[in-house]
Amino acid sequence: MELFTLVVVIIILLFITFIAILTRYKKCPSDRILVVYGKVGRNSGGESLSAKCIHGGAAFI
Repeated sequence: MELFTLVVVIIILLFITFIAILTRYKKCPSDRILVVYGKVGRNSGGESLSAKCIHGGAAFI
């Protein structure tokens, strides 16, 4: 019985992880722009960037 419970818990955790990844992945058609706000990276001078524009692609948000 303990083995069955462990298998069920692992399956539920994998399902929740899969759903969380799917909800964070955003697609953008080629005729629109997806604007991502927040700390999105650094430029060549080392300064933090606050927004990033994505056109015709996808990204994890």
